[in-house]
Amino acid sequence: MKPNLTLYIGYIRELWKKLGINQRISLVLMFLISAGVFIGVLFWAHRPEYALLFARLEQTDASEIVEKLRDMKVPYQLKAGGRSVYVPTDQVYELRLEFAGEGIPQGKGIGFEIFDRTNFGITDFVQKMNYLRAVQGEIARTISNLEEVVSARVHIVIPHEELFTENEKVATASIALTIKSGAVLDKEQINGIRYLTACAVEGLDYKNITMIDQYGNILSKNSDPDGNNLLSSNQLDLQKNVESYFSTKVQSMLEAVLGMNSAIVRVNADLNFEQIEVTEENFDPESAVVRTEHISSEKSSGKSGLGGVVGAAANIDKKSNVEAQPGEENQHQSETIKNTYEIDHKVQKIVQNVGDVTKLSAAIFIRKLTDAQGKYIERQANEMTRIEDIIKSAIGFSADRGDRVVVKEIVFNDDEINVQEKKLQESQKWTYIMTALRTVAIVILIITVLIIFKNLIKKSRLDEGSGGGLIAAGSIDNVKEDEIENITLDDLTSSQMPLSELENRKKASLYQQAISKIATEQPDNIVQILKSWLTEK
Repeated sequence: MKPNLTLYIGYIRELWKKLGINQRISLVLMFLISAGVFIGVLFWAHRPEYALLFARLEQTDASEIVEKLRDMKVPYQLKAGGRSVYVPTDQVYELRLEFAGEGIPQGKGIGFEIFDRTNFGITDFVQKMNYLRAVQGEIARTISNLEEVVSARVHIVIPHEELFTENEKVATASIALTIKSGAVLDKEQINGIRYLTACAVEGLDYKNITMIDQYGNILSKNSDPDGNNLLSSNQLDLQKNVESYFSTKVQSMLEAVLGMNSAIVRVNADLNFEQIEVTEENFDPESAVVRTEHISSEKSSGKSGLGGVVGAAANIDKKSNVEAQPGEENQHQSETIKNTYEIDHKVQKIVQNVGDVTKLSAAIFIRKLTDAQGKYIERQANEMTRIEDIIKSAIGFSADRGDRVVVKEIVFNDDEINVQEKKLQESQKWTYIMTALRTVAIVILIITVLIIFKNLIKKSRLDEGSGGGLIAAGSIDNVKEDEIENITLDDLTSSQMPLSELENRKKASLYQQAISKIATEQPDNIVQILKSWLTEK
């Protein structure tokens, strides 16, 4: 094995000696480039894939996590300004469990972990304050988990219990939010945070919670779901949505028929936001029905006295009366009927919907037509009438409400649009030109590199062929006529002579003179050379 290795090494050395300087440089460069590419591919193939361990960390938590990862000799990457930590994918869950067991990350503030350590001899006041701090910290952490929120601070004020209820005060809270750049919290999210905080604290009403952002803007104003201000804001949003709905509906229909940018539609909607509740109770006297009937009867008998009683006629029952004569048997009978009637009645409670459309007004501009010469022409009256009827049907036109639709045909001012289109075309043109120039430059660069590389190889071959001969391709121009006498047969038959490169007349003339001289002086050797050439062929 060693002799073979020595033979190979020697062969490589001999081959290296035969190479020209340019070939050696090219070979070394190709070897270094190949080695670099191989090492890069190997490093890229074996590099670990990183996954997110923790995100949106506080600086203290990030510092503690990084320190522990260094102690554990775990590779990591920091992103998002040092607030996100990435570790190899196969170690993510293991590290999360390990850090969770140590209570990391803790987040901003302190939570219920404040009670993990038992402290004997603590007073009741300190215990209540620690509980309040824990509640504030937990609520702040929960709010910070929202996508739009970077961090949050919560301050809760719980009043002392009073002996008399009339002296009791309500609990209040304030929340300070740091919101991401460009993010906005809508009313639903603001109310959600207020309700979340109110439900987490006993005795706290969401109306008593104030929210601000990092710029001091009050976020909780006009966010009371039962307040009139929020209702006004909702009214405006509802009106905009209704107007946008009708405008989009009509414009899309017209553009589908007349073409793009051929119509401008604006709709104004008047909505009724009055909250009316009506209760009606109707009675129908013709539908009286006996509900209860009570009948009572009374009967008595006896003999009357000699004389009558003064005013006896006034005391006789009108319903039943039997006159009694003096000295005769007297009988009395009465019957009373009492009926209770139920009259049919209807109770109706009417609540009028908020936001009903009371009136619609629509204004539509239609682009004028042009003929082949570019002159504007008017549409026919029946065509404009058909367009107006279609628009009325699309928006639900009602003459009883006083709706109004106006359709006019005008000339559109397209100067701004043409300018923008021209700028866009110029921008696209320059983009195409720059792309083409980059492509051409890359192609030219590649061709230039190939040509230079080819010339280097060609030149190295010429240098290699001219290393031992006196009359080489690179030095034949410098040979003088008086030096021809010094040329020997070994110079002409040397393997270093690049005969194929002798193309110009000067070179041919010099070789002819040299060969003639040698043939005259050494004819036997010339014959031997010719015989060897014929034998090789």
